[in-house]
Amino acid sequence: MYQNFCKSLGYGDKGYRLLNKDFKSKKKTILISGSKQNYKYLISKLTKIFKVKPKHIIIKKERFDLNSIDNFFKKNKDKKFDAIVVLDGGSIIDFSKRLVLKYNKKKKKINFYVFPSLLGSGAEISITSIINTPKEKNFAVNEKFLPDGVIYDENLIKTADKIATLMGIMDSFTHCIESVTSINKNYYLNSLCNETLNNFSKKNFFNFSTNKKHFNYFDIATLSFNGGLAQSNSGSGICHALAHSSEKILNVKHSESISFFIAPVIKYLLIKNKKDLNNFDNRIFKYVFKNVKFLKKNYNFNKLKSLIENNKSISDLINRSQNDICWRLYNQNVDVNLLIKCLKNENN
Repeated sequence: MYQNFCKSLGYGDKGYRLLNKDFKSKKKTILISGSKQNYKYLISKLTKIFKVKPKHIIIKKERFDLNSIDNFFKKNKDKKFDAIVVLDGGSIIDFSKRLVLKYNKKKKKINFYVFPSLLGSGAEISITSIINTPKEKNFAVNEKFLPDGVIYDENLIKTADKIATLMGIMDSFTHCIESVTSINKNYYLNSLCNETLNNFSKKNFFNFSTNKKHFNYFDIATLSFNGGLAQSNSGSGICHALAHSSEKILNVKHSESISFFIAPVIKYLLIKNKKDLNNFDNRIFKYVFKNVKFLKKNYNFNKLKSLIENNKSISDLINRSQNDICWRLYNQNVDVNLLIKCLKNENN
């Protein structure tokens, strides 16, 4: 049981003040972001804090060869930096964690700050780093992956579109639900996940018939943070095992595969793990089913649907999933026939 926590957590302008406090005598910074992020805004904010414009490096892909991390480090290892700041979602945050570890092995500790813009993965508070290589997912676990600080800025978060935001929420919900059905579950995590999902669902603010500017982004940020904390301490389960396997087969995004599998897996858990889910308000599951229904109307899941349309492909998916570590973190033996039935019924 880790119960790890980052040094600083901030929202909005108060978050930047936390950053300023830590960097009174530090100036040189690498900013790593994806190409579609609002990096000009963040560069302006960081320049005011550090007094020196950060070196900006854009990562243009989500799937990496592990050598790309080594090459990046070799090109920049002799340059003196005081901090690495990352702006993006899970894939690039996890890429940056590996870099931080390499720099800290070579020299004095450099600070690591995360500005999540694509919420849901919980990578900002996780002790794991998952690198999506062209052939597989490379997992690493290290307490040093935890950032010194996480800052949620609404001006960065709201750049994500509706679909990406909702898929991220589904990922966070899955982290919390699978935490209470994990072999590593405990009273603290159960309470955290129950309170997080119950409070989130009661507000029911995420209405897609309204304009995006009405969303409460800090509530989504808190959901992402708590879901990531739960996953980092307890691990995941069946839904993540299915998602990881489908991603290897089809090269689809993680949040996409999670959003596809979460509804049938919840229906399976409501049968097999009813006692574990008793503390969750039923509106939580209704909330998930409603939003998955919206996604299916507005997003093309045809690739994933193809996996469960015939016995051969679904059998291959299950076989691959059984070899995934998340499958083994589920607290029961999986009733494969019932799981397949739930998968097929959901997508008929």
